[in-house]
Amino acid sequence: MGVLNTLFTRALRISDNDHLESEQEHLRNVFLSNGYNLTQINKALERATKTQENKPKASSKEKKVGEHKAFLPYIQGTTDKIAKHLKKKNIDSVFSPPNNIRKLLRSVKDPVDPSLKKGVYLIPCECGKAYIGETGRSIRTRVKEHCADIRLNRTHKSALAEHSHNTKHPIKVEDMQVLAQVDNWSRRRIREAIEIVKNPKCLNRDDGLSISRSWFPNLTKLNKN
Repeated sequence: MGVLNTLFTRALRISDNDHLESEQEHLRNVFLSNGYNLTQINKALERATKTQENKPKASSKEKKVGEHKAFLPYIQGTTDKIAKHLKKKNIDSVFSPPNNIRKLLRSVKDPVDPSLKKGVYLIPCECGKAYIGETGRSIRTRVKEHCADIRLNRTHKSALAEHSHNTKHPIKVEDMQVLAQVDNWSRRRIREAIEIVKNPKCLNRDDGLSISRSWFPNLTKLNKN
């Protein structure tokens, strides 16, 4: 009976007038198919209806209270005074401790290798130059493809392979860096272009996505910092 009462009450609370009757009919059919009889079903519906009708309605003044909340870090002697002033304006204060267990303890989850994500990466060469790229697959997969291109001298497919073939410099794939983890394609292209501008010794064949030159002075300063 508790199950019947709960489901009928929920239907009365969340269903609008256009769908309430169909929802109640649906519940009746479900209850009948599960062995309840009509007497039990009608009794539960009647009880739920009376409960909802007798439930006191909040006044307009009560509804206003709690509509606005202020989330404050709790500092004894300070936050209490602020909360009193906010209460006069019908603003409830929600206190949060400066420190909690989540902040004090490390996550129990194993860290995810960033190279398994989509993003922007940098592969350096022994000469000091570097290749910057982006990929919508895992960065690790894309780096393996670069290694295959270098090994097989596929210079038409990779700027890294072309640089290695022409200069005989060893590419330091083991020192690959993940510059950013970005899922969105357009944001990833923008980030790649920004990293190319920041790196004056970039060996890319092109600058990637075209960005406004007005960004360049600030990007240069950012790179120095």
